[in-house]
Amino acid sequence: MDWARKCGAPLSGLPLATNTVQILDLSSKVISKGCRIYRSIDGTLPKNIELEVVTNDLSRLAQRVRNKGLNSTILRDEERYLQTISDSFSHIAEQLLSRLEKLKVKSDAKQRG
Repeated sequence: MDWARKCGAPLSGLPLATNTVQILDLSSKVISKGCRIYRSIDGTLPKNIELEVVTNDLSRLAQRVRNKGLNSTILRDEERYLQTISDSFSHIAEQLLSRLEKLKVKSDAKQRG
């Protein structure tokens, strides 16, 4: 029994040490991303810019699909399906672009150098 108490005491601090390391790791990642955003010219991460560009391109494509459907009175099943997909994508694209906009640092932010 003495052996179990002696060996168990050093190991009892292991979960606390593990949690501390995880918190420090997460904190460093958050600070690192914050610094990259702060230093960026347009106030956002490069991967968010890429996502925004792709979303805008696909949104324009979906708009063309919808416009083509408006010009046709009779749609085949495939065209109706494509129309439904483009309508759904347009809604998702609006939400995504709105959230990406919220992630940007405003150009008139007082703390920005």
